[in-house]
Amino acid sequence: MSASKPHPIHPLAEKLVRPFLDELAAKFSRRIQSIYLTGSAVTPDFHERSSDVNTLLVLREMPFDFLDEVAQMGRKYGRRRIRAPLLLTLEEIRRSADVFPIEALDLKLVSHLVKGEEVLSDLQVDRAQMRLQCERELRGRVVRLRQEYVRALSGPKLLRRGMVASVSGLIALLRGALYALGRETPIERAGVLAGLREATGRDMAPLEAAFGLKASAASKGLLRREATRTNERALFKEYYVIMTKLAEVVDASA
Repeated sequence: MSASKPHPIHPLAEKLVRPFLDELAAKFSRRIQSIYLTGSAVTPDFHERSSDVNTLLVLREMPFDFLDEVAQMGRKYGRRRIRAPLLLTLEEIRRSADVFPIEALDLKLVSHLVKGEEVLSDLQVDRAQMRLQCERELRGRVVRLRQEYVRALSGPKLLRRGMVASVSGLIALLRGALYALGRETPIERAGVLAGLREATGRDMAPLEAAFGLKASAASKGLLRREATRTNERALFKEYYVIMTKLAEVVDASA
């Protein structure tokens, strides 16, 4: 298994987050062991109009009063598309990798150190534990898709909303599925979908279309706002079939 190197920070993400990072470093340098940018800001998938900027603060210890201090900063930066930072100690990261392998792999692969010590590069992620979490997450999403379909019989807009809800956090799950299958784990979404296409023999266009909706690109690809109920239903079905297939493939890899 190999992985591509993190993509350079997107210029807009850098501009948005720099004041936040500078203030953190000035106020809390003794408390913070490492500061990372995570998520789409360090991949080619950052969307200038819709993507938020995510950060990880690795703390030397976790006093509760620190939460109050960072929360005060949230009033200023929340409006600038800076998400509340993920706050963890290094011990918590290492000890939770067995129960949250998807999240651990994502931190390891999709992160960019901006200050402090590099502490994620040697993070160990067990493939068997990854397979269990991925199968559980995929099967759970399939069940929720069934519920969304039944609930959405009143109109195609609800079908679109069901797919958009389903792709929230999906790329990390799909990257984890590739890891569980012993395949390369690309950083960028296109590479992840290409790997899944090879692993399953399925066209990933419906997944790409759902990701497009989430990025406010409803006029692109297979999903269009003027689409008929029949087309919406057909696409939802294709998306559902792919998710079901992914769960089966991950299960069969045990």
